[in-house]
Amino acid sequence: MSLDLALAACAVASAGDAIVTVDGTGTMTSWNHSAERLLGYSCPDAVGQTLALIIPAGYRAWHRAGAVAVLRPLGAAVPGFVPARGA
Repeated sequence: MSLDLALAACAVASAGDAIVTVDGTGTMTSWNHSAERLLGYSCPDAVGQTLALIIPAGYRAWHRAGAVAVLRPLGAAVPGFVPARGA
């Protein structure tokens, strides 16, 4: 592991904030210790699940709209997003 990757891993592991990563399908791929403490799920219980695990149902449409607004202009895929015709 390079020094940069080792430092990044150390920062994530020691962060007081929850740090969660997701892949292109919206599946959580990593979950730090603070995420366990703050969100109440262990890493093995959370990794492999979708963000629906931690985003309350009433906020999912809002979250999705935000993801589309940020990722779509960058050309990034948004899981489950089907662009409107002509978009």
